[in-house]
Amino acid sequence: MKLDFKFVDAKSILKIRHQVLRKGRPLSTCHFNGDNLSDTFHFAAYINDEVVGCVSLMLKSNSKIQDKQSYQLRGMAVLEKYQGQKIGQQLLHHAEKHLISKNIKLVWCNVRIKAIPFYRKNQYQQLGDDFNIPEVGPHVLMFKSLE
Repeated sequence: MKLDFKFVDAKSILKIRHQVLRKGRPLSTCHFNGDNLSDTFHFAAYINDEVVGCVSLMLKSNSKIQDKQSYQLRGMAVLEKYQGQKIGQQLLHHAEKHLISKNIKLVWCNVRIKAIPFYRKNQYQQLGDDFNIPEVGPHVLMFKSLE
């Protein structure tokens, strides 16, 4: 199984965001503020010509994390039939390498409770208690130093 990563626009990954992260909700809920900004990056993971995973990176600081320039990782998704095959891990590492190449020192994300073990395995640290994102569910703030 050969996995390829490509820069894509937000429109290209709305379908997978919808299937994995917003199932049963309107497609419009898959659009994120900042999706179309020039300093936002979207990656898709492909097997042959099929998009099997995606992630978005948005230049955004977080008041709970003291860092001059950080990126928020959002919309991390892998199609259910491909989960457990390390595609998410490879996608995450690809995104982190891109940030490192841009001299970004820190990445953070709001993580669904069920995804905490995945991020911990990839050296992300939790900061603070869980909180609720309306219509999505409980999350925790996690971050990783890229230095």
